[in-house]
Amino acid sequence: MTEPITAHPSTTELAAQYNQAWVDHDVEAILGLQGDEMIFHLHMPGRLDMGHELYVHEYEMRASRSRDEAAEVAVAAVDVIRCREGQVIRKDTYLDTLALSHQLGATGA
Repeated sequence: MTEPITAHPSTTELAAQYNQAWVDHDVEAILGLQGDEMIFHLHMPGRLDMGHELYVHEYEMRASRSRDEAAEVAVAAVDVIRCREGQVIRKDTYLDTLALSHQLGATGA
């Protein structure tokens, strides 16, 4: 008896599902789309290495240390997400740490 062929979503379909899971804060969906050997690195700063079966998501990351919106910071961010066989196997996030430092008052500028 042969094993059934399992169709995996395309990288485009996986990207849409994975991004929506993050937007929805749906931890179960996020974990369900990640491979068992998934690696997540937050690089500050880092290098971008491009290859096959990946996608890049550019966005603005916003955060605050309190509920006071005046204390909010916003920086450019890029996720490089690698896929294999319909699952996310690695997610690297790159932030504009110089802009973040300036907004937090951590630099001399």
